[in-house]
Amino acid sequence: MTTELDENTRDKSVTHNQRADVQARYHNRRSRSIALIERMLRSYLRPYIWLLGISVLLNVIIAATTGALPWFIQLAVDEVFNNKDPDMLILVPVGVVAISFIKGLATYASNVIMNFVGQRSTSNLQRDLFSRLVHGDLAYVGQKHSGAYISIFMNDATRLRATVSTMIVSLIRHLLTVVALIAFMFTINWHLAMIYTVIVIPMGIAAMRRLGRVTRSASRDGLQETGEFSTLIAETLSGLRIVKAYGQENDQIDRAGSTIDRVLEFTMRAIRARAAASPAIEALGGIAVGAIIFVGGYQSMQGNLTAGEFMGFITALLAVYQPLRSVANMQTVLQEGVAAGTRVFSILDAEDHIVDSPEAGILKVDKGAVRFDNVSFQYDGREHPALNGVSIDVQPGQTVALVGASGSGKSTLLNLTLRFFDVSDGVIEIDGQNVRHVTLDSLRRATALVTQDPFLFDDTIANNIAYGSPP
Repeated sequence: MTTELDENTRDKSVTHNQRADVQARYHNRRSRSIALIERMLRSYLRPYIWLLGISVLLNVIIAATTGALPWFIQLAVDEVFNNKDPDMLILVPVGVVAISFIKGLATYASNVIMNFVGQRSTSNLQRDLFSRLVHGDLAYVGQKHSGAYISIFMNDATRLRATVSTMIVSLIRHLLTVVALIAFMFTINWHLAMIYTVIVIPMGIAAMRRLGRVTRSASRDGLQETGEFSTLIAETLSGLRIVKAYGQENDQIDRAGSTIDRVLEFTMRAIRARAAASPAIEALGGIAVGAIIFVGGYQSMQGNLTAGEFMGFITALLAVYQPLRSVANMQTVLQEGVAAGTRVFSILDAEDHIVDSPEAGILKVDKGAVRFDNVSFQYDGREHPALNGVSIDVQPGQTVALVGASGSGKSTLLNLTLRFFDVSDGVIEIDGQNVRHVTLDSLRRATALVTQDPFLFDDTIANNIAYGSPP
């Protein structure tokens, strides 16, 4: 008996710990999402705060005009059709036309402003990302294939741009519209409004949170696979001669097919999660309409609700679906943006190790003597050092050829001289000056590098020849 109790207690403890672990992971993901959004707003949207202010005012107008339409419907039914008021016969149609015209102008201006802000903020982010990569350590940049970076630039940044634009629209326009319409519902009949706000909206929020988690996971994995596919394309095209020489065309095609299938799998998972948002809202809306018709009909029979009030309420209820659906879909779009933003900001936050020391001076080249003193170096992730205790003295005017098998460290010596990497041990000096004690700019301006692999930039021949000339 005691053993059974101990086992039950242990099982309950394990279940509790698992539940606590799941909750902790959820809160950590949520905190990271909030931190990423705050960073995007603080770093890239702050310069356009005045445009956002104008957009807020425009969206207040949009929300107010949207909320006014059900009121005009109520007036039309009660005053025009029931009371036969001739003045209202003129005022109501004119009012509807006026608010529609105002709403149209405000919507146009708001769309232009908010998309401009979204495009510019993400363009600035892409500039920072490109600058970060160009100035980054070769050791860090070399951890990923160029195709992976291209995917981040093109796919992740584009998705982040769409997220920013959608987030601004949904948070400002649609949320204000939902608030305005629900407020109008409460002014007509608070009993009916409570049915909608207490039952339908919480159920919708719970469903969207669940779908949002699925979307984020699928989007993160999909972006990762897209990056691998970009890497495979770049790798295959750059090594196409080797692929053909060894008859590996079908193998590369199979690899590409497998990657494409994985991208499709994750993409469809995200699509299914996004698509589930609309029917979920529709189903909840149907429940709300059915309940409101029943309760509203009962109140009308009791003389507590006019036909105009009921029509106005139903109009507001139907009008709130589209903005509410947009707000609900924002959760899934936001999770896609968080997945993309995580990859983008991981590059921006990478720490450089090859930097100027605080006491770094300008390299003063006299005769150009180069000295390697007991130099050792080992690449990250490699078991054996590329160089081990290498010492070479290159006198001014002397020509030195490094001869050895491929991978023996010849190029590594040149990379260390220019401080593309830093030595693990030993010292490299130019005219008696430790290369780690001079600025990177002065070191590289004083050094000419001719690689064994020819490379031309997509520019004129003249500009390629003059590429190494300091401005």
